[in-house]
Amino acid sequence: MIEIRTTKFHRDTAKEWAKEMGSLKHSMLRGGGNIRGLLAEIVYSDKFDLHLAGTYNYDLLTKKGKRVDVKSKGGWQVPQPHHWVAVERRFEQDCDFYVFARVRKDLEIVWLLGWMPAIEFRKKAIHFPPGTPDPDDPSFKNKLDNLQMRNRDLRQFNEEN
Repeated sequence: MIEIRTTKFHRDTAKEWAKEMGSLKHSMLRGGGNIRGLLAEIVYSDKFDLHLAGTYNYDLLTKKGKRVDVKSKGGWQVPQPHHWVAVERRFEQDCDFYVFARVRKDLEIVWLLGWMPAIEFRKKAIHFPPGTPDPDDPSFKNKLDNLQMRNRDLRQFNEEN
């Protein structure tokens, strides 16, 4: 996991782009997660010098032309190995890799949790249909149809990711 303190430039850019984007169709948070998602994309692209693509199917392009989709969640606590990452099944983009991030709710820190080739993620992830209780907190039930994996099962970053 890589912890990155965001800059004012990162946050201002994400806020500006989120405002331009507005609410996406089928957005559970009615566009409220746009800043978080865009901030994770900006920070990851900045860290690894990638090209922001901003298409529906992927967010970034590597220097070798690989398509990367960044999936982010918000929260206050430092992510732990037993926490879950998720890809909503109706939004399984046509990408080569997923990168997973947690964005602190005040937007000051982005934790880059790990990555996984999309095909491998789809094979190894656990299917959580709507209404499935969270194994770590049975009082929380998944609202969406997700594929999920624990942070500890993700591949870790190196300078080529």
